[in-house]
Amino acid sequence: MPKIEFRENKVLKLTNVLSRKVPEKELLNQDKQITMLMNWIKAKGYQTIGPLIMYSTGITGVDSEGQPIIDSRVMIQLNTSIVRLELPYRFDKEIRIPDCLLARFNDNFAMVV
Repeated sequence: MPKIEFRENKVLKLTNVLSRKVPEKELLNQDKQITMLMNWIKAKGYQTIGPLIMYSTGITGVDSEGQPIIDSRVMIQLNTSIVRLELPYRFDKEIRIPDCLLARFNDNFAMVV
């Protein structure tokens, strides 16, 4: 059995998703956006569920200066829905993303060094 199993055309379903758009100018420096998101979650006392998700649709167009427009977001699931949301954050109760590639690692993590 292979250690990494791949499946195509899966639907990713996420609930209680907090996200923040990553501006095109910050795409190469996403650490700042991730840190800001995680600090906001911690300051508000929320708990996360699952991994941090980097979402990108690829190039969606070109701006007036000829630069590509890329819809890129940092996303994470929370254990509860948010009552008070602040900009630039967005909250979605449920998101379904079709046509995803699933990569599942099948091995004992304790053995990985």
